[in-house]
Amino acid sequence: MKRILLVAFVSAFTLGAMASCNRGDLGAYVDIDSTIDIRLSHQKTLQFYCQTEQIYPYGNYSIDIENQQTSNSIDISFKRVIVPNIGMGRESPASAIIDLGTLSNGVYNLNLSVGETARTVELTVSSDGYTVNIEDSSIFNFTNTPFNKTPEHTIWGTMGWYYEQETSTQFEAFINALINLGAEERAYIPGYYIGFTIDENGDIVQPSDNPVYWFARSFILNYSGNIANVEQLIGQYTDYKSYMSVRLYTDKGEDFLSWIY
Repeated sequence: MKRILLVAFVSAFTLGAMASCNRGDLGAYVDIDSTIDIRLSHQKTLQFYCQTEQIYPYGNYSIDIENQQTSNSIDISFKRVIVPNIGMGRESPASAIIDLGTLSNGVYNLNLSVGETARTVELTVSSDGYTVNIEDSSIFNFTNTPFNKTPEHTIWGTMGWYYEQETSTQFEAFINALINLGAEERAYIPGYYIGFTIDENGDIVQPSDNPVYWFARSFILNYSGNIANVEQLIGQYTDYKSYMSVRLYTDKGEDFLSWIY
């Protein structure tokens, strides 16, 4: 069994609260007394981004976790919240990252526990992605299941306007330009992905509350051509940066921003 202690931008108590903390081998700690939200992510391996729903006054708390894996089961125990010696950053949840490595396709028993409370749920791994089947989310809340792996050659992003109503003609012209470069529409499995969500109709979910734009429209396509051509296209929109911009991502982790050219 290995012990993981990952500091992931979590929170610390004030000096008065720290005076009442328990102390152990890892230093001061407090019990976990709120739901734990778990977000799935996948780059080369499956990762769980975990955080408490409870908010702490500073930004560098961590969750002490023990985990163990066998051929068909994964045990994860959320032990306690570690109180750092010096509080840094603004108030945040306590959090940690668990890297589960590369899992073969199949069904795994995911055994979760916090304090005296335990839950066993199923984690299904397929070539397309991951699904966690959980009925009771009062203790452990998986926020983005099913979680799908991003297909190769996927490009997606947003065209946004700062001070005026969106211009459909401008958006359609941009999509047509991508298609002229060789981009194509394709079907995407509904669910969550890194950076975007596909609804039950197979469409990318449009931003509903974007703090950057007044109006925005999202897009998703498949493009296997020279990405330099797409970058050149994005750069042409720098002339409009006073009132609109384009941001485009790729499945390889590339990020193109029209306003920086």
